[in-house]
Amino acid sequence: MESAAAAAKMEVPVQANVSSTETTEVGNVAPVGVAAPVAETAPGPEAGVASEVADGFILHVRFRPDATIWMIDECPSHFTPQEWYNFLCSRIPDRYSPRMGGRGDFRVSRAQLEALKVRNPS
Repeated sequence: MESAAAAAKMEVPVQANVSSTETTEVGNVAPVGVAAPVAETAPGPEAGVASEVADGFILHVRFRPDATIWMIDECPSHFTPQEWYNFLCSRIPDRYSPRMGGRGDFRVSRAQLEALKVRNPS
């Protein structure tokens, strides 16, 4: 009986192992009880519509795994997406920037874009 009483005296209250920080979904550490800031994602450009920037437009290009064009912005009706891409590459190759993930973009001025859109492919 004495051994049970002695064991009860020796018990020390154990606190749960709780860290003062926790990891957020992107691997950043935020203090417990403080909401981690969430970066707001701006909606992406609508398919086929160029993004307007201060010096003109950005024409977004998306490729299929076989390297054909899946989507390209501002494609005139007299071109297929592949023809429009080939046309832009032949006329303004220095304005193209490849991106990761099967993407790329052309940066053109407003006047240059309008001139390219009305030009005949021949």
